[in-house]
Amino acid sequence: MKLEGVRGLHGVVLEVSDPAREARLWSRALGLPVLRRRRDEIVLGSLALFVVLRRSRAEERVAELHVAVERLKDPRREKDDLGGRHVARDLGAVRLVVRELKEPPSKAWVRRSRK
Repeated sequence: MKLEGVRGLHGVVLEVSDPAREARLWSRALGLPVLRRRRDEIVLGSLALFVVLRRSRAEERVAELHVAVERLKDPRREKDDLGGRHVARDLGAVRLVVRELKEPPSKAWVRRSRK
């Protein structure tokens, strides 16, 4: 991966036995709203940080770390719904996703206002 200027942690994907329970804990701790719920996954987040909680029948673990960078020079980068381009690499048991943010995220990644 060729990159410049690590901005910081952008997101994390956790494999857990009870996503609903973990979502309550993470939401209380960080004040992150629920962006979406699926059968085996809950996504919490803001424009600065997201947390994905996926159901796992195996050991609970950190599955992915997402890091934002100033510039990503890797020709293999792929466009994504978070408003950027990314490259991913498996580093042992954790997948590292490096993302250059260029545009606003898609509507699926922004909390809907309640009327």
